[in-house]
Amino acid sequence: MRLVGAGLSIASVAYIIWRFSTTSSVTELLHAWSGAFLLHVALGALIYTCALLLLASTWWWLIGAYCRSDVPFLSVSSAYATSQFAKYLPGNVGQYVARHAILRRMQWSHNALVAAALTEVSSLVCAALLWSLPLTGTMLSRYLGLAPMTFQVLLGILFALGLMAIWIILRMPRARQWVPLERPLRLIGVVAAHVLFFGLMIISLRVVATGIAAQFSTLTLAGVATTSWLAGFLVVGSPGGLGVREAVFVELLSAHGSVDTALLMAAAFRLVTFSGDFLVMLIGGCGFAWIRLKDGVPSK
Repeated sequence: MRLVGAGLSIASVAYIIWRFSTTSSVTELLHAWSGAFLLHVALGALIYTCALLLLASTWWWLIGAYCRSDVPFLSVSSAYATSQFAKYLPGNVGQYVARHAILRRMQWSHNALVAAALTEVSSLVCAALLWSLPLTGTMLSRYLGLAPMTFQVLLGILFALGLMAIWIILRMPRARQWVPLERPLRLIGVVAAHVLFFGLMIISLRVVATGIAAQFSTLTLAGVATTSWLAGFLVVGSPGGLGVREAVFVELLSAHGSVDTALLMAAAFRLVTFSGDFLVMLIGGCGFAWIRLKDGVPSK
């Protein structure tokens, strides 16, 4: 799967380069990077950084749902923040491996960490689907002859049933021996936080679009951002969804505007997300440095 994903990522990068070479996007890209546009990109990166910090805080909240003892906020959220940049390593799973290794060194339960990671992945995918449905639901309704709202309602019902099933299963005595779910109501807060995460991501893309006066509706941007995120997230082997996310982004957005604008926004949005991941890694490192300083442990 990693080999297939890596091959798909390389092919997608080649496709984006080809699209740039066959349009005037390179010239527009060079002209667009004015001071005003760079300010919009920087603001979008700051908003996306806040969204990632929300994910780190949600991870602490989620770990607390599976652990009996109190979970130190700064240690757990810093572990999440510093490991986030590892998704750019080949395989697109480095962030999970690094996060698990750091927290295992802090003596947290292996079962609880695995359960929390699976819960996070499921919740993020469902939250992304929820945001993407206004766009993808409309596209599917044209082929299936159903009302667009049908897909939102079905997803909501399936997600609620899945959450109930997880709740019931993990409350069973035999299941609790493997994965103790100590605070099940926290799962609702996790889902809400992940929905908010994508809302902040969409706002950051809206800021980028404003920087080049691109006339796209917020619903269109929401569908493009979340659908392309899903594509990059689900393709195992694509480092940070590189290439795959941009290819889906360009194809979806160019259906609502020019290819040149779509390519420009794809490049700018990748810069926004990459900068956000890097800033969050630095913030996580500062968090660990503060913990060592507070505990009187010399830095290594």
